[in-house]
Amino acid sequence: MRILLIGASGFIGNALLHAITSSCQQHEVITAGRRPLDGYEKWRRLDFEAEEGWDDSLLDDIQLLINAAGVIEGDLDSVHRIGPMRLYPKCVSLGVNVIHISALGAERSDLDLEFLRTKRATDKYLINYSNARVIYPAVVIGRNGKSSRFLSEIAQQPIVLVPKGVTLPTVHISQLADVVMEAIDRFESFPAKTFVVAKPDSLKTLFDSISKRKKWYLSIDVRFFVVLFRLFPDLSFGVFNRETFIMMKSIRSEDYPILSDRVSELLKPGELVASRVLPNHIALLAVSFIWVWSGVITLLSWELSVELINRVGLYGLLASGGVWLGAVLDILLGVLVFFRKYQRPVLVIQGLIILCYTLILTVFDSGHWMHPFGILAKNIPLLALTFYLYSYGGCSINDN
Repeated sequence: MRILLIGASGFIGNALLHAITSSCQQHEVITAGRRPLDGYEKWRRLDFEAEEGWDDSLLDDIQLLINAAGVIEGDLDSVHRIGPMRLYPKCVSLGVNVIHISALGAERSDLDLEFLRTKRATDKYLINYSNARVIYPAVVIGRNGKSSRFLSEIAQQPIVLVPKGVTLPTVHISQLADVVMEAIDRFESFPAKTFVVAKPDSLKTLFDSISKRKKWYLSIDVRFFVVLFRLFPDLSFGVFNRETFIMMKSIRSEDYPILSDRVSELLKPGELVASRVLPNHIALLAVSFIWVWSGVITLLSWELSVELINRVGLYGLLASGGVWLGAVLDILLGVLVFFRKYQRPVLVIQGLIILCYTLILTVFDSGHWMHPFGILAKNIPLLALTFYLYSYGGCSINDN
């Protein structure tokens, strides 16, 4: 059978590609995406975010389409709803079988969250198509998964905060792959809707299975998080945000048919790679603090600030205006660096200001290089930290 696999470059899709090609020699898998996978030549162009995202030949000679494409941030509507809803009617007209990977909770209309809502619209269409099978996995745990990397990072911390009385519905990537393989092998008798949920683990058990490092757990009442996200609805820390918290609180493993194994029993030591959300946020907070405090202390130490600007040849109103402008700009840059859509240009501006400031003082008052507190020397690690955030940061307290 010839299978078209959408999302093979992603975590779930790549696992399905390896599962199918390694165990089913009678199946030919063609990947569909923006670009071919390295080392895998069977590929057709598809981009759900583009107006004309595929050629008419995309479904030629295809018997089964598996859609494992999905995102937890970015253009959710295009990837989950608009793109698939343009493609699936063609599958219906050609009689192509479809296996669609959705998400646990997408079947619930009471959860009005963007991630689930965009998936729900597509699921409803497919449920009415007799040749479609919709699979609803819990949070999929495995190497290279974004949620898995975040959980791995949290599990390695010395103190771990856990919401009291909350469990996370999970499934190991191998369990999901087994279910999809079963759907391929007995498509005609496979249920139209299938929920894939592992036997539940407590958060403590899950974190202990991810990392054996000694850690202390601090149980936090869920009302703390409710209030937190009510005050700061756009707050996010890695994949943990208002929407994911509501899903954790509202979706329970016990409400679904349960697989026999726990994820904690299937995880291998060192299987999950940790993300670097925490150091990125600490670096971001440090850079923000330096700029905001620099602006504040400039105004509080007015006479010293004016004296410093006099040394570069500015006096009177120009000196006062320069101090005010510099202080306000410092504070503004320290605040704007938190916002994702401004973060990279702000970091560039900060880097250029540090360079200019360093060069100006080097020319007009080079004695600062010899200061025992390293007034200018400290700009070197600050430039390095700014460059790190620009290159690898990609995080923000506010994602809007």
